[in-house]
This record gives sequence, structure tokens and C-alpha cells, in this order.
Amino acid sequence: MSQLNSFNPLQAQLMTLLITADEPLQPSTLRQHLAATSSQPFNLDGLLINLSAALQPLGLCLKTNQAGVRLILSPEQQAWLTQFEPQRTPKLSRAALEILAILVIKQPITRAEIEAIRGVQVSSSSLQQLKELGWIDQQGQKQVPGLPYLWGSTDKLVQDLGLATATALRDQLAERVAEYKSNLDRQPQT
Repeated sequence: MSQLNSFNPLQAQLMTLLITADEPLQPSTLRQHLAATSSQPFNLDGLLINLSAALQPLGLCLKTNQAGVRLILSPEQQAWLTQFEPQRTPKLSRAALEILAILVIKQPITRAEIEAIRGVQVSSSSLQQLKELGWIDQQGQKQVPGLPYLWGSTDKLVQDLGLATATALRDQLAERVAEYKSNLDRQPQT
């Protein structure tokens, strides 16, 4: 911190330029801006080296490449910060959403039973995507010939959707399905 307290105005201006830049700055641009306010000659390379050393304990570093010079977080701080980034809910295909809805309402359910309800084959990629998200898992095997896997939703699905229980999820989904069916029944037949 003592290095930060001893910043001269030129070093402070250099840091200001780098902090506020939306993109890497070319050394020529940095020289031009600093020269506009400095009455004394300066060594840009020396200023960058000193600034880099002063910023290191703060978890910041200077990245220099062909694009220019940029102030960035150190790799350690970037790794630490990722734990606070909100996780984005991935886009699901219509088929995956249908499978998930059926599975939540009818669980535990076999793949063949899902296919019978949907009227089409269940794609392995849809099931795989839901498994990778941790939203469904195998919950045993049905005691019929072939011993097919039984699929069900997980606590992670309930948590990711911000619900208290799996029952709440099932109830909300069943309510939406009933509304949808009701709307279909009201539509005039052509």
C-alpha cells in the first residue's frame, strides 16, 4: 500500500486512463494523453513497470499485448470472483421442456412411458442435457421385463427454480397444464 500512497500525478493519470478504458490502450495513445498534461519528460515503460508492481498486492495486473495495455484482475482474483457470478439457466429445447414437465408430474417414470405420453421418441441428448444440469436422475429400475430405468427430478431442480419443495413444483406444473387444457377446450373447432 505504501507504493499507492506515493503515486505521483503522472502515475495516477496513467492508472485513471487504464481503469476507465473500455478496450486496451496503445502505448502511443497513453504517451499522447500523459504528455498533454505533463511538463516533464517521462518513461512510459518505467511508469507501467512501477504501476504493475503497485497493483499486484491489490489483485490487479497489467496485460500488455499487440492490442495494447489493459488493467485486469489477476488470475487468482478472477478465479475467486467466479463463485459470485450468477449461473445462467441454459436454454432448453422444446423436447427437453416437454420431457421435464412429464417427468415432474408422473415421476418416477420410464423413458418408454415418456415416449408413450409424448407420442415421439425421447432423444438421448435431451435426457443427457437434463442429467448434466442435475435436474433429473435415475431413481431405480421398474420391475418389468428389461428392467428399464425410472427417472425423477432432483432437489437441484427445485432449488434452481426457487421453490420450497418438489410437491410445489409438481402442483404448479399440474396447474399450468390444466390451464392449457382448459384453453384448448374453449377454442372453437375448425
